[in-house]
Amino acid sequence: MERQEVNQEASKLIEKEWDNMAAIFKKTAEVGTCQGSMILYHHTLADKSNKILEVGVGTGRSSQMFSQSFMKQGALYVNTDISDNMIEVFRQNLATTGFEVEHQDVYTEVVPEADQKKIVIMKANNEELPFPDEEFDCYVSNLSLQIVDNPGNQLLEACRVLKSGAKAGFTVWGDESRCRNFTFLQEALAGLGYEFELAPSIASSFKLRDAKKVRENVLEAGFKVCKIFTVNLPFAIEPQEEFLNIMVKPHFERFAKEQEFEDVKKEDLWQKVRDEFYFRYGPESSELPDFEQTVCIATK
Repeated sequence: MERQEVNQEASKLIEKEWDNMAAIFKKTAEVGTCQGSMILYHHTLADKSNKILEVGVGTGRSSQMFSQSFMKQGALYVNTDISDNMIEVFRQNLATTGFEVEHQDVYTEVVPEADQKKIVIMKANNEELPFPDEEFDCYVSNLSLQIVDNPGNQLLEACRVLKSGAKAGFTVWGDESRCRNFTFLQEALAGLGYEFELAPSIASSFKLRDAKKVRENVLEAGFKVCKIFTVNLPFAIEPQEEFLNIMVKPHFERFAKEQEFEDVKKEDLWQKVRDEFYFRYGPESSELPDFEQTVCIATK
């Protein structure tokens, strides 16, 4: 696999999108995404590592949990994200841990005292990390590999900054048919006779759904071993109305506008979508909107 030139324009669009998403993400998804992070911390042996790098940390709720509960004394934990707004929420979340968080514009190696934990936050693009070769002995990327413009570049960078024998962990979205957390509206509208296209940012997040291809790419990037498995990590959806209004209704509003529905028709259709959601996932239902994720644990 050869490194490609980073598309700065595409990266800027990703940065802008996540700047706009920070507040909503904190409210709806940050706790749910911690499920995947915990799997990665365990399988990469992050709790036994001396220098941990986590990219695409978002609002840092899982980083908060790791630093408080699993990170060993004397370790350095470097976190990066492409979004300034996400980094600001990260700093607020980590402030509750009691550990000092150092914000760096240019990476400077920090050696913690044996009885301390050191946490660093930096702005960085997963495709071009500001770190020397073989700097870390653990790398974590929870649900960010499918977001970057060029996943191959991220894999190459992950391999570059890791020491020989170190582990990297990645999670990515699974198959659309098992990610109803994001495809419910498409299914519901199809059942009502309408064709609905997923928003580009959601549709593109399924680009790494082929686990076999993910393994091939990881090995081509320079890793010696790649172990892959799938998990279903649905988000809690209570209160249901809040989940609907934040995760589903904005996409419905876009669809209704594109179809130029009159208000009466739009409200009638939304009520049918809402009824379908409560039928499938309401308080009396035994189901949750699934969220399949592929987990990849790679060894350099």
